[in-house]
Amino acid sequence: MTLPPNSKYSQNFRDLVDDPSFGSRLNEMKIFAKPMRTGKNYDEIHDRIPYLFKNHDVVLNLQVSPLTGIIIENEEMIKEICRINSWYYENDPENILRNIEKGVPTVVYWTNAMAYTSTTPKILYEELIKLGVMDKVSVTADEMDTWSMSHFSQAKLVKGIDMKSEAIYRASLYKTISKIGMYSPYVFGLTATANFEVSGLVDTYDNLDYILNNPLVPGEQIEYAHQVGWFGSATFYGIGLADNREEVFQQLLKRSFAIESRTRLKRASLLQCGNEYKSDYTKPDNSNNLNPPEVKQLLVKHRNLIPHPDTTEMICIMDSDTGQTTYDLLGNEVDTKLTEKDVYRRINDLTDPLRFLLVKMKAGRSITMPTVKNVMTFRITDKHSELGSITEPPEQFIGRAKSVMVGTAQEDFSSKYGRDIRNVPGFNEEANCYDVYLPDTSMYRNAVEKHLKFDACIPHMLGLEHDSENCPECGAEPQYQKFHRKVEDSEKETIIQKEVDSNCENHLLN
Repeated sequence: MTLPPNSKYSQNFRDLVDDPSFGSRLNEMKIFAKPMRTGKNYDEIHDRIPYLFKNHDVVLNLQVSPLTGIIIENEEMIKEICRINSWYYENDPENILRNIEKGVPTVVYWTNAMAYTSTTPKILYEELIKLGVMDKVSVTADEMDTWSMSHFSQAKLVKGIDMKSEAIYRASLYKTISKIGMYSPYVFGLTATANFEVSGLVDTYDNLDYILNNPLVPGEQIEYAHQVGWFGSATFYGIGLADNREEVFQQLLKRSFAIESRTRLKRASLLQCGNEYKSDYTKPDNSNNLNPPEVKQLLVKHRNLIPHPDTTEMICIMDSDTGQTTYDLLGNEVDTKLTEKDVYRRINDLTDPLRFLLVKMKAGRSITMPTVKNVMTFRITDKHSELGSITEPPEQFIGRAKSVMVGTAQEDFSSKYGRDIRNVPGFNEEANCYDVYLPDTSMYRNAVEKHLKFDACIPHMLGLEHDSENCPECGAEPQYQKFHRKVEDSEKETIIQKEVDSNCENHLLN
């Protein structure tokens, strides 16, 4: 079987499972680290699952992810690999058991909630033990910085939270994986952002050990610089008495549409919001977060900076409880019947005007959105433990903008251009760079520092140039700033038909 392009990562896995002593390595979770947006799930589906089925005595492969959006993104690939190899893709526990009894290799793809907290899967695991086949079961837990804490008493060190009892946190993943790991050595995890427990700085609470096989090494991310989005700039907004969040949000809008004008490519924004509360009485006293409706109103307020008619459907709120709803720039509701998959399709469509995706938890991990090149969080927090800042959630959020952006060549990037931007004719460096806008707290600053050290790629890694020293007013890069001039209030921009509200010329006018 041919190794995929990232052969070092894949060979590491093969060497591990092919080792003669591997079968005796029970009560271990072998965790593999890889930078964000470099194809962990792709490798899992196209290399690891086939390798285990074809070269090892595995009959059931269980893939588990924390979010349904991740499954939506990867499910078709799994179905296709099963179809090609005459394996079964099945998520119903009763049918899974029948397949195993018939000896048919089967792949399962569940959310964490289904795999670790639901009653029926628990019964399936017991049946697999009774049948004496649990040693032939492989499980891979994706996004191992979340759900992975081994006991509520670890929370202060691992999450920066003081938990008082098991009623708050039941360690469902750890307990379930521990049961499988008693019988099977084929217990794996994936992460780009190892927390203090996964990285080994904190020992796990019980018998199952976390083994991080290949910790990320500073600078090694250059290996992937040709196939990912590049870090552009980080802007931190003040909080409390120094609050300039709204001004920074305006800067995001000005800069984003100036870049759109120069590159002629859509540039979308992922805006992370806080929770909604039924009343001021239930809202925490120290909360200065903006919830999705409040961020929507911020867009409506500053729609003069958005070069589209007010009636354009450009805003979408994705909510686990209420679903997906789109709005125009006046805040009017447009569509309430979109699926999560519909939203991802539209945000990735270069011709679709949808540009602002407002979320709380959705789209937070592993979703491919090439057009998203601005990320801003309105959730102000500063979690830390005695081991340091809890940077995994903000690192993951930053990474949502790291999908490679090659414009109209996006669909052919793998098949025609070999996942290498240097092969794409007319590739635009600026369109592939992402900008982040974050609260000025130690946690967020340390998250950016870690991202740059272990994960982020920049154009210089490929000998390309990108200068992020831009005009703070309109986002113009140095080579364009000589064109700046004062704009009179009466001057109109013919494309957007709105008054220009800026101290210097927005490059939509050029």
